[in-house]
Amino acid sequence: VRGPDGAVRALVSMALDICPPAGQRVPAGGLWAALLLLAGSAAMAFAQRWLGRGGQGRLRAAVAFAVLASWAGMGLEAWLHSHAGLAPRSSAWSATVAALLAWQGLHAMLLVVMGCYLFARSACGWLRTDARATLDNVTLLWHLVTAEALVTLAIVRWLPAWMG
Repeated sequence: VRGPDGAVRALVSMALDICPPAGQRVPAGGLWAALLLLAGSAAMAFAQRWLGRGGQGRLRAAVAFAVLASWAGMGLEAWLHSHAGLAPRSSAWSATVAALLAWQGLHAMLLVVMGCYLFARSACGWLRTDARATLDNVTLLWHLVTAEALVTLAIVRWLPAWMG
């Protein structure tokens, strides 16, 4: 496409015939990634319940499981896309998907930091029923990051099908 100054410019489009572009595909296996993300979020909900029942050991186990499950879900999604031909430098589609996966990766790192923080507070005895704001806020953040990841997963995987 020629711009007003006569220079040739690339056209970035989400037209159906190039979404995803040739040589790339939407990978299978997204359901497993979604289930792992939901399992991590559910583990945080259980951690909230166990705080009031004196289960610091179970609370720490739930937080550790939540970290592992959320990381596994986000990691699986990134791995599936990389093995499906994701090449961010080759097309706008791949670059967009890679940017969304990187955004989720940033939030996955945040969940690890917050999970370690909860673990440390619990181990020091600073996470109690009368001092639970940290757990409640981190759980809300966890649910937000999970919802964000699920929406991203759905858009990347279902948008091409919906366009058709």
